[in-house]
Amino acid sequence: GGNAWARFCEVTPPWSSQTQVKLSGSYELPFAVRTSVNYQNIPGVATTAAYTVSTADIIAGLGRTPSAGARGTATVQLIQPNSLYVEKRLNQVNLSFARVFRFGDRRLQPRLELANAFNASTVNALNNTYGPQWNFVRGILAPRLIKFGVQFDF
Repeated sequence: GGNAWARFCEVTPPWSSQTQVKLSGSYELPFAVRTSVNYQNIPGVATTAAYTVSTADIIAGLGRTPSAGARGTATVQLIQPNSLYVEKRLNQVNLSFARVFRFGDRRLQPRLELANAFNASTVNALNNTYGPQWNFVRGILAPRLIKFGVQFDF
């Protein structure tokens, strides 16, 4: 019963799809090297399927012309939103290392940063439009990035 278009109006995702873990910390290593780590574990991308129904399809399904004001297309969700998680959770680790050198009242601080240190390639975007390209990967976590920097305070 009920209206088919309203069947996914109230969506309560499973608890596991809402859980996020984010940790960060820093520690001073020997030789006054400061290191920090950031870790995040977040839910994978939900699989959905949005199908756009044309007016011609609506007429064929109803066997008549839709009532006034109901012309155009309609988008129908084929899978209940936030109910199917095929892609794995995203795990990412970022690291940074810095050292301060003092020269009187001046400071020099070289820095090395590793974003996505373990080079995870987790899917973070899918094509959700139902059709030939449905569920194709549209994006993955950016690859490992190494940044070097220097800060000079005078």
